[in-house]
Amino acid sequence: GTVLRGSFTASGTTPRWYEVDILSFVLAAIAGGRTQLTLVLRSPIVTNSLGVFSSDETDTAPHLLMGLSTILL
Repeated sequence: GTVLRGSFTASGTTPRWYEVDILSFVLAAIAGGRTQLTLVLRSPIVTNSLGVFSSDETDTAPHLLMGLSTILL
């Protein structure tokens, strides 16, 4: 099933970074024996606004940063 793991508000039209801490979600999944995770970003309400994400070919490419030393402790 779908479980809300966190939320944030994206606003404005200026490109910017958003940080989402999913460490507890990842650690719980690893502890449960999972080897794959799926993350979904979506609006909780119906809206005409669109989220735009940069591709990896741009100067503002998206990043997923993980500290493995933290996960392995």
